[in-house]
Amino acid sequence: MTVLVTGATGFIGLHLAKQLAATGRRVVAVDINPPDGRAECFLGATGARVRFIRLDLTAADQLEAAAAETPDAIVHAAAVTSTPDVEVSQPERVVGVNLLATAHMLKLAERTRTRRFIYISSSGVYGETDPAVGLSETAPVRLGSLYAMTKYASEQLVAAANSPGLSAATLRIGAPYGPTERPTGARTIMSVIYALVNAAVDGRAVRLRGANRARDWTYAGDIARAAELLIDAPELPYRCYNVSSGVAAPLSAVADALRRIEPAFSWRLPGAGAPCAGTVDVDGDGVQRRGPLDTTRIRALGFVPRYTLGDGLRETVQWLRRFREVAGTQSGLGR
Repeated sequence: MTVLVTGATGFIGLHLAKQLAATGRRVVAVDINPPDGRAECFLGATGARVRFIRLDLTAADQLEAAAAETPDAIVHAAAVTSTPDVEVSQPERVVGVNLLATAHMLKLAERTRTRRFIYISSSGVYGETDPAVGLSETAPVRLGSLYAMTKYASEQLVAAANSPGLSAATLRIGAPYGPTERPTGARTIMSVIYALVNAAVDGRAVRLRGANRARDWTYAGDIARAAELLIDAPELPYRCYNVSSGVAAPLSAVADALRRIEPAFSWRLPGAGAPCAGTVDVDGDGVQRRGPLDTTRIRALGFVPRYTLGDGLRETVQWLRRFREVAGTQSGLGR
């Protein structure tokens, strides 16, 4: 089976490519950016089953190289994870990558007679909700940003594209974290867990604001596994599926877990204890309040999270240490 993955050098895209290649698929990895050192190190031996094609998905005339691969399935993960400043200064880019590219990929799927199309969306379409109330796929959407608007509009395009020859569905992901999260041209907002993990590996003390902010933090490898299940399912009864760990945890629990993994790491609340030289400020107040995602639909297809929060954080810490070691001995991997 050939699976085409877009946004394949990005955070979630790399996990998708690795999971699909590791389970025997031939992966065509499409991105406007070439794979960097982190991508190469993360893929390791599975990279032999991944073919990278560099192109701009917003330019319809560049898609011929992807169409020539005649994929059996497409996982469309390309997106600009935008900040308010980017949405004001570059709205055309946000709309182009997050919406126009979806329309282009659906046309490509129709032209190549692709049988399955999975769109990677975001729990951000639910907006801010009561953290104590779970969210099913039928919960109201609250589109408070251009990012959320374009993601939801793409979901509607995907739902409308279903036909006797093409089965298409959306996967809404909750609070992702894990290896290979890093700033890229399309991803400028790093998660709070990214900041905490880097501080932990550096052995730095952290002053954590918003320690009580809770989300259903979801390991990126579990998200990739859920996408694989949607590709392989004989039928997709629904047009939209949530995926997350299903368990809400406050940032204080994340920090405590990292302290157990990295004893040199410490954290405290603002104003607690004496100031410590070299302390890093991490702001969790920007984490949007949102209830945990109901994963009943994806679980019916066999999904069970393989990583607890502690396991996922340990894997992320180990990955970062391993990459730094390799980057220190091999030219180019530090990019």
